[in-house]
Amino acid sequence: MDIECGAFANASALQKDFLNLFEDRFYNYSRSYKTDSWRRHSQYSNFSDRDIISALLLESNSRIAVSLSNLSDFFVVSIEGESVDESTEIHRRLISSFLKAGVSISSSFIVNELGHIHVYLSFNTSVEFTQIQPIMDSWLEMSGLSGQVSVICPDSPIEIPLQKDFCWLGKNSQVITRRQDISSEASLALFLSSIEKSRMHFEIFQSALSRETDLLSRQVEIDCDQADQEPELVVKSEITEEESRQKTSAPDLSLETFDSKPEVLDLPIFELQEEIEPTPPLLISEMCLDKVSRQRPKKTGRRKSRRQKRAQTGNQKALSNQLSITFSNSGTSAGRYSESRPPP
Repeated sequence: MDIECGAFANASALQKDFLNLFEDRFYNYSRSYKTDSWRRHSQYSNFSDRDIISALLLESNSRIAVSLSNLSDFFVVSIEGESVDESTEIHRRLISSFLKAGVSISSSFIVNELGHIHVYLSFNTSVEFTQIQPIMDSWLEMSGLSGQVSVICPDSPIEIPLQKDFCWLGKNSQVITRRQDISSEASLALFLSSIEKSRMHFEIFQSALSRETDLLSRQVEIDCDQADQEPELVVKSEITEEESRQKTSAPDLSLETFDSKPEVLDLPIFELQEEIEPTPPLLISEMCLDKVSRQRPKKTGRRKSRRQKRAQTGNQKALSNQLSITFSNSGTSAGRYSESRPPP
């Protein structure tokens, strides 16, 4: 059953080119709408070209898929997130990583109602899956996309494009065109054009991803070396903080501190001596006179006579005059003095 030509006179040619992409289909799969469980068909009930073209008419409630042989000129990178938003975010990271490696991808599609995204890697010649798988696995792992992105292997189903809910995506993961918004002929032409524009030489693709993988691997080694050195720096900083805490901590008030002998400073004697200012001579004289005047005679068993008391008083005056003369001679203000008269 051919699709009605409509505006395209070469609808049959478009259908043929589309079917040639899946010519070497090995297994056939089908699933119900809005379920993610595929059922593999027997080899005796393979899909015909008519069955595949009929799936593009948007009238079927079932989805069909095929598996390709090990040798093909295109491979499909699959993104199956928990939601459409998650798949879109992973796709954005994938395209950015491809561009960083120097690979431009222009054939990305939302292929079903579950929001799964397929990215087609198209080459100028046929390539074995065993050639591309190790390159892609290493690159995806070093790019942090392993487990989120995978290359569909020959034994797994590849959902036939252009079925219901199919969309074209741009480089920024935005939806450009929806399958239900254009005709069958237009969708065939647009899909085949996207595949042809994205064809590349496998050697260039292999060299670009291998080079990027090596760069990412060396960067990881540098990061690991820096991470190994960080614990030593942390230990040093902790020791420094501990020492600073010991230096700034309060003094030890334990019993051992009080039981220990005090430290004796061995300083020169002259450093400990205080400078004594000389006392003025008159002040010393007054102090001596005051001391002499306050002296009282020792009491004896006998009472002194009046004559003895006068003699003692005269002696005290003579001593006082003698002291005045002596300290006057040692003073700085006067150089002459008058002798005191002898007591009567």
